[in-house]
Amino acid sequence: GFSLTTGEALASGVPAIVPSDEVFKTVYAECPAVSLCRLDASDEWLVAMRALASLDVNQREILSQQAREFVESRLSTTVMN
Repeated sequence: GFSLTTGEALASGVPAIVPSDEVFKTVYAECPAVSLCRLDASDEWLVAMRALASLDVNQREILSQQAREFVESRLSTTVMN
């Protein structure tokens, strides 16, 4: 299984940085608001955090909307049931 925390964050419009393991890649790879990073590559995590921190207000709003749309189209109870 996988943690629901990422889906809950995305549903709230919060982008996520997650490990690039098979579970996260399978569920979240197509979401533009998710950055996948190798566990042993701290530089990838740093780049992903800096990229999010450097977004302007408009870019953050677009990413937030994309996160919510992803959850509605891929993870909602309507889709999952």
